[in-house]
Amino acid sequence: MILLQCISGLLSITAVLYQKRYNRLHHSVYGLSYDLYILDIICHFLSVYCTMNYRWSPLVKSQLSKRFPLFYSMGSSPPISFALFLKDLLFIISCFFVLRQLTVYRSTRHIYQGFSVICMFVLGLSGLFAIFTYVCACSNLPERDSGKLGVFYLEHINYLWVISYGLSAFKYVPQLTLNWMGSCTRGLSSKYITINLVACLIKLLSSIFPSNKEFYEKAYNLCPCVVTLIQFTCLCGIIFQAQWLYMRNRPYLPKVNSLNGR
Repeated sequence: MILLQCISGLLSITAVLYQKRYNRLHHSVYGLSYDLYILDIICHFLSVYCTMNYRWSPLVKSQLSKRFPLFYSMGSSPPISFALFLKDLLFIISCFFVLRQLTVYRSTRHIYQGFSVICMFVLGLSGLFAIFTYVCACSNLPERDSGKLGVFYLEHINYLWVISYGLSAFKYVPQLTLNWMGSCTRGLSSKYITINLVACLIKLLSSIFPSNKEFYEKAYNLCPCVVTLIQFTCLCGIIFQAQWLYMRNRPYLPKVNSLNGR
């Protein structure tokens, strides 16, 4: 399961690098979603943050062993895949390359491109919730190993884990919406979509194979099947747009630089 998810992750990184190459060759980011890449970076950053806490935080280990003594002995670390941890770090770096291009070639974007209000609102709300749970979790430390309102430090990390994969599940929705608003898929590399689709299929395949491990023995940084399923559905929607719905459509939305030149 871990091996297949690592292969899937490497394919996703390759897909991002193909999109970077496509942008560089065309000197343009027309039609590319800003939200997609900021969500990708934040999701994987949160995953890295949670993984580091699960593996190296003594507080998380202590609270986990006290809450589930049958599964985790005192001081023992929950199972973590270092290969998936490294994959997340590489993915963040590759997404930063594209995010830089979105800044360098920002004059080629059309009027509906940019960081959306909905995305910023969701990220802001998630950030406030993360700060709130952190304050509650740490308010009684180090005197007492408990948090306010029943929020322990372990809950804080678990909540961020859920937010990370929740945002990751719907990261392709902004790109789907942007294609619909412009009735065009110009700007998206076909290799980016195809490779990501294959990566999702491999990840889904990894969840089909039976595992001889109990649920508490599985790596905490494995991607849940439902997240991959939602991503796969969104990618199928983008392929439907590109290969059938908007296949013959030409971009008609004006670029930002053309408006500024008037």
